[in-house]
Amino acid sequence: MKIVIMFLSLIFSAGSISCTCIGVNSVKEEINGSDIVVIGTVVSKSYEKFVDSTLASYEKDISLFKYSLAVEKKYKGRITKDTISIYTGPSGGSCGNNFEIGEKYIIYGFKKTYYQRSIKILPKGKNIFWTHKCTRTTRYFEEEEKQIEKYRSKK
Repeated sequence: MKIVIMFLSLIFSAGSISCTCIGVNSVKEEINGSDIVVIGTVVSKSYEKFVDSTLASYEKDISLFKYSLAVEKKYKGRITKDTISIYTGPSGGSCGNNFEIGEKYIIYGFKKTYYQRSIKILPKGKNIFWTHKCTRTTRYFEEEEKQIEKYRSKK
């Protein structure tokens, strides 16, 4: 619910937008709410711009970062390759994550993004996922992985 409120405010505000996350989900909540939970290393980064000329001028284009992630461990989700694409906003103001090439991360991701409500031309499909900074997505640390394993072993 917290994330939904944040996304709705992001979608319907036309002026300057800044990201505001309301609270932090527990590992259990984050796993349950995510389509994928993986650990992997970022192997590449690109900047992509998408334009939908059918929309109003203030919402017709969006710029995103696309990261390629070499998956090392999969805890949840349907992934058909060893490398997946992760899309996120370009800055903290758009709730985007800034990943570094060569670094290892724990990704909580989604098949769809809130941007797809208005811009229909955004990428989707197998091995394409979305994340944002209001999730538990983080640089790898062992304690987070232990919490994921603990929760997953209870199921």
